[in-house]
Formats: sequence, C-alpha cells, structure tokens
Amino acid sequence: MHKLRINRLAQGDLEKIQERGLAEFGLAVTRAHMEGIDRIFAQLQTYPLLGSSRPEYGRVVRGCSYPPYKILYRYEGEVIFILRILHASQGYRKIDDTVQ
Repeated sequence: MHKLRINRLAQGDLEKIQERGLAEFGLAVTRAHMEGIDRIFAQLQTYPLLGSSRPEYGRVVRGCSYPPYKILYRYEGEVIFILRILHASQGYRKIDDTVQ
C-alpha cells in the first residue's frame, strides 16, 4: 500500500468542504461526504493510477472525481501527494504540483 500525504492547501480545501457541508447540509450528510473522500484516498493508496492525467492543472497532476469535487494529486515512487480538492465549478488553473 502506498503512502498518502495531504499538503497544506489540500488540507485547507478539506476543512472548507467540511465547514460548508455542516452549514448547508448538517452533520450526517457532511460526515457521509467526508467518508466518501476518505474512500477515494484509500483507493488511491491501492491503485495510484486510478485517476486520469490532468495536464491542464500541471505537468504530473492526476485527478479523480468525487462529485462535486475534483481530487488532484501527484504519484511519485511510493507516495501519493494530494495537491488540491477543488469544486467542479472552479475553472481550470495551474496548481503547484511540486508541493509536498
């Protein structure tokens, strides 16, 4: 199983997702949604190439979807670096794919 590292920006994204979820949908829905994101993380640890290449975000960025979010990551050696978790309504923009 590969190691998973969540960078500072992605951690901030997760916190915002949780805060917004609690305010708009309540505890039960938010908890279920966050558990879904955790399942994606677990799948990536087993299948690091699960996500497709996303060059519009950066040269080595891969991504997978957990509607309405895009989980963007970089796979390097035995480590999956979670770079950002962006809402689908956020347009494409380059992200720093070197951040660990």
